[in-house]
Amino acid sequence: MLRRAGDSWLVLGLLAILFVGGFAGSTFGYFDASVDQGTSSLPGGYVAAATSQTATASGYDGIVTWALPDTTGVQGQQILMSDNSTSTDCSAVTYTSTVATLTSTARTYTDSNRTATTGAGDQFCYAVCTYWATNSWDHVARAPATQLGLVVDSVVLHSGSTAGTLSTNDTIVLTFNQKPATPANGTICTFHTGGIILIGDSTCSVATDTYAIGELSGYTVGGVGHQKRTATVTVSTSAPWTITVKLTQTGQTVSGSGTFTPSSSLVSAATTDQATVCRTGGCVPSPSGSF
Repeated sequence: MLRRAGDSWLVLGLLAILFVGGFAGSTFGYFDASVDQGTSSLPGGYVAAATSQTATASGYDGIVTWALPDTTGVQGQQILMSDNSTSTDCSAVTYTSTVATLTSTARTYTDSNRTATTGAGDQFCYAVCTYWATNSWDHVARAPATQLGLVVDSVVLHSGSTAGTLSTNDTIVLTFNQKPATPANGTICTFHTGGIILIGDSTCSVATDTYAIGELSGYTVGGVGHQKRTATVTVSTSAPWTITVKLTQTGQTVSGSGTFTPSSSLVSAATTDQATVCRTGGCVPSPSGSF
């Protein structure tokens, strides 16, 4: 009798440990579905997590890449996504979509045309979910936010010689979230009336000319009429992705501040699902600096 009583206490103790540990009373392997320790039905006792997960913009696409040095317990993978609007904080986001279910060997996924119709310029949160027996055991690895679509993030004016005058060696630098294609030309056309500066206006006829890069407006432009000035255009070969327009002729005086409108001709260097630059809302920055 004493021996059986001792055995009963031992059984009760083991049951208590299992209950506190979260293994009892569930058809899943573990209560916490984010970092799951398995039971004997889960090979190796856990689901390995993805590492080095990142997302990048390419045209209208979002490209997710990751590593999986340990494949213990990984039966398959899912790519999760949420449009996080203007926030770059993905640490507590609730993922609204499962955009793909993949095999355990996948290490990259292209979310094609994600911003082709909506969401261009927004911050997107992606995650790689490794799992054993779908929705039973899993591990979610969050990627940092990435801005999708083609977006001009900043426009900086810089005086390279005579301050207050559009001069040789002055620059206009546009910074993008992904590599842009090289514009057709960088010719500068300044208009006294309206204080308009067209960047990439090879015609330089009227203030409503089509321009290849962008329009600066609201500035105080000296002199009379309008002037056409030559400039070079270069696109950076690595991040940060920039278009730099550099003046090679001196022109009219320019002062004050104004607004910037990117040209609808600006497109991504990526030709698969090629993106046209976003021109609305938070996609359009205010210029900084001066000539």
